[in-house]
Amino acid sequence: MGKIRAITGLTILITFVLAAFVWAGPALLITPKLGLGYRYDSNYYTSPANSAGVHTYLVEPGIGVQFSTAKSMISFDYTASPTFYDDADDLQPGQIKASKADYVGHDLALNAMTQPSERLELALSETYSLTRDPDKLDQYSNETGKDKYYINTLSPRALYRFTDRFSGQATYRNTITDYDDDASEDNQENRGIFDVIYNLNSKSSLDLEYQLWARDYDMLTSDYTSHQGKLIYRQQFHYFQLEAGAGYQSREFDAVGIKDIETFTYRVALEGQNPPDDGDPRSYVRAAFSSNFNDAGSGNEYYKGPELSLAGGHRFLEKIYLDVWTSYRKSDYETTYGLNSSSVLVLREDDTYEMGARLGYKIIEPVIISIEGGYKNRDSNVAAYSYDNTYVMGRIDTALEFGRRAN
Repeated sequence: MGKIRAITGLTILITFVLAAFVWAGPALLITPKLGLGYRYDSNYYTSPANSAGVHTYLVEPGIGVQFSTAKSMISFDYTASPTFYDDADDLQPGQIKASKADYVGHDLALNAMTQPSERLELALSETYSLTRDPDKLDQYSNETGKDKYYINTLSPRALYRFTDRFSGQATYRNTITDYDDDASEDNQENRGIFDVIYNLNSKSSLDLEYQLWARDYDMLTSDYTSHQGKLIYRQQFHYFQLEAGAGYQSREFDAVGIKDIETFTYRVALEGQNPPDDGDPRSYVRAAFSSNFNDAGSGNEYYKGPELSLAGGHRFLEKIYLDVWTSYRKSDYETTYGLNSSSVLVLREDDTYEMGARLGYKIIEPVIISIEGGYKNRDSNVAAYSYDNTYVMGRIDTALEFGRRAN
């Protein structure tokens, strides 16, 4: 199914390319790239008691292609990720060699946009990942499993500007998640997103957004339908962009006996960089404070809670890059219970903290070496879900551009 979806998306994108040739002044940019990396995790399997160190070796060749004209754009980005594991500690009874999890990951992104008229904009995106990274499942993912799976998302979008101040946008998004392990639960989500946007002036806008989506599971997890409405304010300053939005979500389950849930949802975010319009700024900062339900809830495990994330970076002497980040998330589960350290049955509640830093050096124009380190701690009132992990990683990355950028 994932291969069929990728071919379908590529076919539609080729149609965008043919339409793009109608417009004059095409630009084509081709970017071969290669990344090599090594990582050590002190607790790769995120165990609360028997931590196991694992070495990870990465080889990441890839290519990016971007074609653009005055009214259209199409881009293709692909990275293969042969990934190899090796145990850093002696195996405990019952543990399987880390090398048994060796695999070749894939990341594919296809994007296209065209403007048939001054008021109408059409866009399409397709992403495909074959990975063991549980964080790709969901923006608010609290998963720790290392099962291999693919996640494929296809999303067409149409924007129409009725006047200089007033516009409407409709987006459809289909997401398929499919595991290699038959015991894990595959699922599919179909989502519609509808926006009514009013521009207060050239730098500020109001967005009334409504989302409706259904997620269907293949096995025991209940299917559900969610409705969400939000009002979002956006303001652009010279160096900063502010977003503040709030709304309400209700989630209805198909299975009998599972109580419907609802929550107040919000997001406040601030992003800034200097220079303001540079793709490689000297300095940047990002901060976000948000709360909502997780969407991927295998086993009917759903939670809400605030999440705070902070990140920033600076480029020194045009060759030295420093990035730092930290985050905190509270996962307040709706119906998931477990035993605490006193063997008392409690409703699960997790506090997860994470911090990290990366230092990079540009040896020559296309080659950057970097070293990164981080720490993650999850403190749960259900003892079986607490863990901490420290990691260090070294990388070398290069990317060469051929062709001409759009003016």
